[in-house]
Amino acid sequence: MKEHNLSLSISATADIRSTELTEWTPTLEEFIERFKTPVISTNKLGVKYIVRAQGNQRKDSALADTASILILDCDSRINDDGEVVDGAPPFDDVGDVLEANNIPFIAHTTYSNTASTLRYRFIIPCEYEREHLKPLLHSVHETLHQAGVMLANVKENATWSQGWFLPSLPNREASKLFRHRHFIGVNHV
Repeated sequence: MKEHNLSLSISATADIRSTELTEWTPTLEEFIERFKTPVISTNKLGVKYIVRAQGNQRKDSALADTASILILDCDSRINDDGEVVDGAPPFDDVGDVLEANNIPFIAHTTYSNTASTLRYRFIIPCEYEREHLKPLLHSVHETLHQAGVMLANVKENATWSQGWFLPSLPNREASKLFRHRHFIGVNHV
């Protein structure tokens, strides 16, 4: 069986200020491998980033209308009072709910993750059209909320041209806190 390739873009340089992109079409296995090991960079902004759709520039009008990945930027949660507060719910709580619902994902902690303020990203491989981005995000967050995992849906999730840094750490000491997890789903093709 031939494995399906993802249709993404990756920054041409390791600089968030550059909007130049190149197309990147990894297999799911290649994508997973790329997200297992973070790079060490003293400059958070000096790391390559990906964009959910193909295109040659990081702006909405320069990107295709079909995406291969849905991103959950996990930086905040909803507390018991209904307020959005800094720091995401526990990493494994999100992964456990997605896995229990057979939602495939690749997840990793981010550069700004600390022991006291959890920050990570869940990437869901799925193909969808631009107009389905917000409904898909709503559906995944509802699934999490129904299970009691109150991850906040941040505005960056719904920005089509948002750049998402590849896994990175500020120093080797931070590698103690780095987490990676993936689940390809049952009967995933």
